[in-house]
Amino acid sequence: MEEKKSFEKKDSKAIFPVETLIEKLKKPAWQNIAFTQFSGWIKGKSVSEKEFSDKWREFEKKYGLGGS
Repeated sequence: MEEKKSFEKKDSKAIFPVETLIEKLKKPAWQNIAFTQFSGWIKGKSVSEKEFSDKWREFEKKYGLGGS
């Protein structure tokens, strides 16, 4: 049974509301607002975790916020 668990993968195509993904980061409110404006994603938009993390890294790199 343990082997079966190791082969299971998360669904990489699963999408989540942007607000939910932002909340998971636990960043300051101003940074969340700035990211939302930077990304151009409107409230209610859903994206994959990979798409979100790629955009967040791009945001941090552009504005020199440092990775976490």
